[in-house]
Parts: sequence; structure tokens; C-alpha cells
Amino acid sequence: TIVFRADDSRNRETGYPAIRGSYPPGFALAGATIPTGKNEIALDTVPVFNVDAGGASWTMSYDAGPVTLKSISAFRASDVRQVLDVDATDLFLRNIVFNERSESLTQEFQVLSDTDSPLRWILGAFYLNEKGKDEIQILEPGRTIAIPESNTTNAYALYGQGTYSILERLRLTAGLRYSYETKDFDFRVFFNGAAVDGASPTASFKAWTPKFSIDYDIAPDVMAYASATRGFKSGGFQLGDGRPFLPEYLWSYEGGLKSTLFDRRLRANLAVFYYDYTNLQVVQYINGVATTTNAGQATIKGVEAEFLAKASSRLSLSSTVAYLDAKYDVYFDQQTSLAGNRLPNAPQWNVTFGAEYRAPLGGGELLLRTDVAYRSSVFFKPTNDPLYAGSSTTLVNGRIAWQPASQRWELALYGRNLTDERYASYKAVGTDPTGVSNPALPLTVFGEPRQFGVQLRYFLF
Repeated sequence: TIVFRADDSRNRETGYPAIRGSYPPGFALAGATIPTGKNEIALDTVPVFNVDAGGASWTMSYDAGPVTLKSISAFRASDVRQVLDVDATDLFLRNIVFNERSESLTQEFQVLSDTDSPLRWILGAFYLNEKGKDEIQILEPGRTIAIPESNTTNAYALYGQGTYSILERLRLTAGLRYSYETKDFDFRVFFNGAAVDGASPTASFKAWTPKFSIDYDIAPDVMAYASATRGFKSGGFQLGDGRPFLPEYLWSYEGGLKSTLFDRRLRANLAVFYYDYTNLQVVQYINGVATTTNAGQATIKGVEAEFLAKASSRLSLSSTVAYLDAKYDVYFDQQTSLAGNRLPNAPQWNVTFGAEYRAPLGGGELLLRTDVAYRSSVFFKPTNDPLYAGSSTTLVNGRIAWQPASQRWELALYGRNLTDERYASYKAVGTDPTGVSNPALPLTVFGEPRQFGVQLRYFLF
């Protein structure tokens, strides 16, 4: 069998500009326009966030008797252009222009067992080639800094995994993966058009990542499981100076229950997990530029429950509840210990609820859906500075759709953030009236406001 998939998208928008929390008197004295409404901004350049992305993949499978042979090939490409007014005023203090183009090609081969033996196994090989080029321009009065860079990644992996049914209800799984990556990085720094710095560092990374798990069927519709898995994320190089950052390693431990109850009308899953990170990669935006450092040790502990209920033939209900305790154990930032601080963007509580109702209407089907999502407060910086925190947030979305009996097309009316919740999605260091970065003047990037839309979809297959 051969399965081919392709997609393409083109987005042209302004993104979500940063907004100042306050305007000290110096901004008015410097001639800045001071917005008066909560959704008003005054900028000296029009923000841009354009993304062109697309790709194709094809999967070929061949039944060779006791085994199945599979090939998975994929190609993706993207172009991104972004323009930011970093100072978030109509004064020309600091703007950033960012352009990025990337292409990636992946190829994977698999051999899978295809018998009724108690042992089920898979062997595979994976290859990735990714090429990226980008340039960031930092525009300030009297100076322009341009940093073009390129990066080529070649990644190789061999893996195998087997699951053995010791008893009818007891299964053991063991797997092992070997990964090897090379990165070739090149950057140049231009100040007002003159080259002032540059280098072409290279690096390679490798890791063995095993997996172990056990599954036990407590009842025909209830399974208990436990697993231990090692993960790996390769290192890289900093934009602007080529400084390396280390690869990240993870041991994840998880156990729980998966169940399908009441004649498959209720699915209930429960999981507890513990993640032990070494050299956790920490990404922060400084003056609009992403920088990556390593935290020595970090742990994430949590519990998650998931429910999906078929309340009637027309009504479905779903809900998730998750508690997270994510903290640094060893992390020094500018010689200051951040041990015990919460990880950025790691809320202690996440709760969701969804309801979907379907009913026949006009020779087709009417669908009504609503979703509610709650997130507790978060920090956006590893320092846990309250100036760079986001308060708890509750978002409500809704959708009404109609589909004919042929199911070839669908017309929908949707609403997002129906209560018009104003919430921070990120906070970054702002500037003073002279353009100098000032941590006491944070900028806030707010989430999407209330919006309504009409959607028409046509299904080719």
C-alpha cells in the first residue's frame, strides 16, 4: 500500500505586538504617543508575521509474510518573515526584522513482526537532513546590526523495540535507540554594514536512549502500566556569537491506569509521572533575540486524569485535570542560584472541559460544541520575578457547524475567547525612553482577544 499526503499554507498577519504596562513621564517628554485604551498601541513600524509552510510525505508498506516492510519519506519547507517594534512605542528606539528559510528531508525504514507469536517487535533506521538560513536585523538610531547565519543538521538513528506477552494479561516491553547528530553552524555579525565578527563552529552529539515498560490487564477493560524512558535533545549554537549549549537528557518515569467502562461509554485514564532532566535547555528572549542556556538539573512531577463520556447517542463530554510541580534543582543564572524556582510556562493546574452535541437538521447534521480551559498562574522568567508573571486564565470557545448527509463540506460559525479574557502569553524586557533595556519596564504579549469567524470546509476524500 502507498499513502501520499501533502499540505500547504500561507499566512499574512501582524502577529500579537507587545504592549507596555506603563509609560514613565520620560516617554511623553521624548514625544511618544501615550495610548489611553487597553487595546490601543502606538508603534513606529507595522508588525509583520508571515509564514509560508508546506510539505509532502509518502508511506509505502509491503506484506512480506512473517514481517511487514515500511518506508516513510517526508519533505517540509518554510519561509518566515517577522517585523517587531521591540520598544512598543511610536518612537524609533529598537526594531527587529527576522527572516528564516528552512528545508528538511526525513527517511525512515521499518521492519515489523507480523505473526501471532507472543513476541511483537520492530526494527528501524532514521535519517534527517535539515538546512536552515536566517538573518536578524536589529535597527536602532544611528546603528544597524545584521546577523546572518546558517545551520545544517544531519541526524541518524537505529532503534529496536519488542513486546513479549509473558501471560495472557501481562506484557513486558524493552527498546533501545542510538542517535547521532552533526551540526555545522556559520554566522557573521555586521555593524552598519561592516563585518565585525563571525565563525563556523561544528559539533556532534550522540546518545543511547532505552525504554522499559510493563502492562497488566487488571480486568478486560482496565489496564495498569509503568514505564521508564530516557530522552535526548541535541545541543547547538547561540545566535550572534556561536557559543555552544549542551545537549539535554531526560529520564521519564510514568505509571497509571487506562480504562474503558460501562460498555465503552466512559473512557477514564489516570497517570502519575516524574521527569528528571539533566542540562535542561532554557530559552529566553533578550532584546528580541532567543538565547539558550542550560540548567544543571530540573524535575517535573505531576498527576493527570482524562475522561471522555458518551452521555447519550448525541451528547459527548470530555475533561482533563492536571497538576504539575516543575522546579529547578541546580541552575545558576549570572552566578545566582535559581534552585527551587518554578520552570517558566509551567502552571500548577490545567483543567479543561468540553461538550459536543449532534442532532439531525435539514437533511444533514448540526454540531454544537463548547470548550472551557483553565490555567493557573505562570512565570515567564526562570528568576520567577513577579513582574514577569501571568495570572490565572479561563478561556471559553464555541462552535456551531452544519454538514449535509454526504459529509462533503461543512459550514461553521465559531467564537474564541468568548468572555474576552485579557491574559499574558509572554513578557519580555522593555526599554526606557532612550532605547536602553530596562527590566523594570516589562513588555507584555497578550493572547488573542475575543473573535468570531465563519469557516467553510470542503473534503476531497
